[in-house]
Amino acid sequence: MTVVAIWQLAQNKVLQFFTDHWGSTEMVISSGIYDCSKLDGFAYVNEDQMMIGLV
Repeated sequence: MTVVAIWQLAQNKVLQFFTDHWGSTEMVISSGIYDCSKLDGFAYVNEDQMMIGLV
């Protein structure tokens, strides 16, 4: 398993992961609403290049 930067992955796969696991790419916090798919982050991918988790 490998950790990769989100920008290295296909955007549609990142969007689908957020939608499948959280229902949306948006996160609401006290300072506003953020589109998590547009933020810097990392993905944990398995041997088949399937995303296991995002941070």
